[in-house]
Amino acid sequence: MDKKKQEDFINQTVNKTNYILEDTLLDSEVTVDDIKNFKYEDIVKNSTKAKISKLPWLISIFLILIISIVLVYMFLNENPGTIFTNSIDRFFSAITDNISDNNYEISKGKAHFNVSIDSKENSEFFSELSKVNFDIDYTLDSANDLLKIKLNSTYENEPFLDLDIYNDKDNVYVYSSDIYEKYLKIKNESKFKFINPKDIKAILNGLNQAFDKVATSEKIIGDKTSLDLGNKSINIYETKLIINKKNYKKVSETFINTLKSNMEFVSSLAKITNRSNNDVQKYLGKLLLKLKNFFVKNDELEVKLYNDRRSKEFVKGIISGNLGSFTLSKINNDYLFNLIKNNNEKVSGDINIGVNDKKTEYDLDFNLNYYIDEKMEKSLKAKLSYTNNKASSFKRINTSEFKSIQDLTDLEKFSIYGKMFSNKNLSKFLKFIK
Repeated sequence: MDKKKQEDFINQTVNKTNYILEDTLLDSEVTVDDIKNFKYEDIVKNSTKAKISKLPWLISIFLILIISIVLVYMFLNENPGTIFTNSIDRFFSAITDNISDNNYEISKGKAHFNVSIDSKENSEFFSELSKVNFDIDYTLDSANDLLKIKLNSTYENEPFLDLDIYNDKDNVYVYSSDIYEKYLKIKNESKFKFINPKDIKAILNGLNQAFDKVATSEKIIGDKTSLDLGNKSINIYETKLIINKKNYKKVSETFINTLKSNMEFVSSLAKITNRSNNDVQKYLGKLLLKLKNFFVKNDELEVKLYNDRRSKEFVKGIISGNLGSFTLSKINNDYLFNLIKNNNEKVSGDINIGVNDKKTEYDLDFNLNYYIDEKMEKSLKAKLSYTNNKASSFKRINTSEFKSIQDLTDLEKFSIYGKMFSNKNLSKFLKFIK
């Protein structure tokens, strides 16, 4: 070995910067004289052997680590508590994922709505209403809580009633050439306020966290089984939470206190309900008492959640107690529900939600049936489709020439009724007004 290479080797060893010796048992107080007696080739050879001799240990540690991770994953994946909370999370995600993030300051869109109602009570009125279709063009200024709606409606495809509706936060104004030549001011009991989609999401996320908190603090029972859903049998995980006299107080307090401590939830609920944060906190305190009373009346409440074993998706939930049961099933975009009361009342139906990728177009189909002693008393079918896009401006309406409904003279009221009766389709509904 040349002299310069030997000197560099000695200096690196003394300075403890020689990587070749990092695995040797070299004394920390080694001197230059000690190093000179070493053969460079032997040291390199011995160091390599030392490294190779440690490989089995390193491989063993690595395998133990991998096996531990796999076992932990399998435990969590098969743990009833984890499956239960995951089921809750996936259920809420399925809802919040359909809520638009397009928080436009000014937006515009169109909507179409029609409803069909079959009822033993007021059957003639609902039969006539089912023949009406509503089309809406709207513009919304969310920053200033301004809303403008142009409503066109038809009765069996013939003109029915056209309305211009304007809301300036404090008041509602309605104009129709079929009724009156000016805007009519309607007394507004509750001030209009735009609901921000972010607040809706915050409320749903808060409820999700509260349910999760309850689930993680209580014993969850689980088992593998199969379930017939949508004309096919699927392998599922069934998890169950039981709420009874032993734990209902803890469950109630955990749920409500989690909501109360979630300031994003409290603030969003306050905005939507036009209340202060303090009012919401007081309301949640009262809700705690109602929740405890509800559990006492039910004596024992079972909450069952079902997840597809393959996709891990939520497919069904059942809440049952002394007062009745509620079942919710999910098949693709359809949500089927069934509410049974122990007084032989039953409500069943389904909701189908369709949303485009940009979350600017929505389609909602809603069906509801009401039974007493297995006999259907009422049924409702509704369809709503609407769009929501960004608008460049909001044109305010001049309402200075409005007339308050309370200030209408008897002659003006008589004139309005006369115009309404002259509309052959609109007049069919006037007989139902008492």
